[in-house]
Amino acid sequence: MQFEIESHDYISKFTMRMTTSPQNITPGWRLDAARIIEQLFPSIDTQHWDLMLDLRELILTGKDWKKALNLFLELRQVIECDCYLPMYRLRQLLGSSLRLELNVGEPQITLHSLLLNHKSLESIHRAVHQSDLPKNLSARAWRITEVTT
Repeated sequence: MQFEIESHDYISKFTMRMTTSPQNITPGWRLDAARIIEQLFPSIDTQHWDLMLDLRELILTGKDWKKALNLFLELRQVIECDCYLPMYRLRQLLGSSLRLELNVGEPQITLHSLLLNHKSLESIHRAVHQSDLPKNLSARAWRITEVTT
């Protein structure tokens, strides 16, 4: 019993250290996403912590949205049944804060339903490519960008 208390205390201290964000991070939805991820640590197996830390870092920095979404979709497959509500909140936040651009200046596709119905970015890419896109659009040159307000 004492080990569990020490373990929980370690997680609390670990989570508290993680909530201190670097000053160069833009506040807003990214910090909200990082807090949701931090709340997951006590609930998930420690074998997934490295992936969660990587996901948190990718979201906070915004350097590689494709990699961030791949990590999110991978983690979702593993932990969503045990942590449905936080993963739902994170999916909603990512879906409303990121968009899929096929070509610069062309219409964007929201990620809400795509994140719900697909298990990988490759699956999302196939679905977009097979959809009823106008003939002048190519799903080959797609990228994920942050929604700016």
